[in-house]
Amino acid sequence: DMFCYRRFGHNEGDEPMFTQPVMYTKIKGHASTREIYAERLVKEGILTAEQVEQQVVDFEAYLDREFEAGKTFEAKKADWLDGEWKGLGLPDDDERRGKTGVA
Repeated sequence: DMFCYRRFGHNEGDEPMFTQPVMYTKIKGHASTREIYAERLVKEGILTAEQVEQQVVDFEAYLDREFEAGKTFEAKKADWLDGEWKGLGLPDDDERRGKTGVA
């Protein structure tokens, strides 16, 4: 069995402690998946604790740089349909509405 949850609620406007206080109190005290995985990597001798911490620092710095770069980014074109999605377009005629009637 698998039990999934959103560690910080459904979205940034949600406070799960209002609706699920017992569950989210337990979740708050539980290690994050990153912490659990890092502990395993150290335990298995794949990385040292210092290497794990350096990766966290490096990744947070990367996120900060990209966040700052995003403030001045201006898209030159809508390129989200390039690559695998190239050639994808809208249906012809009235097919966008689909057929919802009962035959």
